[in-house]
Amino acid sequence: MKKIILLLLIITILAGCTGIASNTTYKQAQGTVILNDQEYTMAVGEFEWQEEDFQFRKISNAEIHEQTEEFDTLQGEQGGKLKIKIDQNPSSISIHQLSEDHSRAIVELKDNEMTLPRKAGYYIYEVNVVWDHGRATYLFDVSIE
Repeated sequence: MKKIILLLLIITILAGCTGIASNTTYKQAQGTVILNDQEYTMAVGEFEWQEEDFQFRKISNAEIHEQTEEFDTLQGEQGGKLKIKIDQNPSSISIHQLSEDHSRAIVELKDNEMTLPRKAGYYIYEVNVVWDHGRATYLFDVSIE
């Protein structure tokens, strides 16, 4: 009898130490830009997500220009259209455009589509996304000729 209890105790301890994964696994939401029917994954600037028993945070200390180095600059047309696609159904999306002259403007997004500038130049876009359980900043850049 003692051997059975000892065996059960050892099995219980070993089962508790195996680190059995929970049924829920988290996958970071991905943001993509669609230009000329091609999808490009945006660089992630910052990201926070919190649920009942899970928290994830990515904070970046790099300058916005350094962060866009992770993204291959898109070649866009003056006044062209660009589509934004974000995973996990965000509650809001806002976009800021940074120009070469360091000016900053809010970009209108209608049906997840935006219009590129009519002026040639280099532009960085900061896409701020909010969900019920988190927020993120995605980045991409476009060269307009």
